[in-house]
Amino acid sequence: MKTLHKEQLVHGEYYTGSCRNATCARWHGPGQFFVHWRYKFGHRFLETIKHPDDELRYDVFLVDAMCATPEEPIEDELFERIAREETGRTRERA
Repeated sequence: MKTLHKEQLVHGEYYTGSCRNATCARWHGPGQFFVHWRYKFGHRFLETIKHPDDELRYDVFLVDAMCATPEEPIEDELFERIAREETGRTRERA
């Protein structure tokens, strides 16, 4: 299956693709991950997922193509907040 390379992705844009929990995700260039809405037990929350270039063992977002803003967009403020939180978690693990 062909997937877009990270160098082809644009910060803040939405992409169609597939992973265990999403078919649409927003690329965060500086953080090098996707952000998507996840629904679980009636609750909606944001989750991050890596590009296939960065993960060999766990679920990744297989990117097909850029797409229009979805019906339930991720607001810029939330998008950047989840990125700051993810970046903080990454630093703590290092």
